[in-house]
Amino acid sequence: MCLEAGVSKRTVYRHFAGRTEILSAIIEHIRHDLSDRLKEVIAHTPQLDRRVEVVSYFLINHTLRPDTARLHHTEPEFVRASVNASYDDYFELVLSVIEPVFENRRDLARSGLNAHDLSQLILRI
Repeated sequence: MCLEAGVSKRTVYRHFAGRTEILSAIIEHIRHDLSDRLKEVIAHTPQLDRRVEVVSYFLINHTLRPDTARLHHTEPEFVRASVNASYDDYFELVLSVIEPVFENRRDLARSGLNAHDLSQLILRI
């Protein structure tokens, strides 16, 4: 990690108390990046009839990004624990972008499907 960032271990540990703190900072950065990029994707493709597709595609591809995939590969337990601990935040983010679909399409509400359930489904895929 230090080599890739172009800094010495000494410099890293001057800013972080240990491995867990470093990993937490990386996870937090990825989470903020995910939120910002999802908002950009939605701004670029605002059509509500494509929202579920766009959100699902974005989330799947976000986990395949090299930085995210590398972290999943090297620290799977830490990532799993962090995602579980932040699930409510991820859920609120997805729900906030899925709810407008249901507000615009009353027929979806009549189908028995709701934004809450669909948001959970999207996150679990």
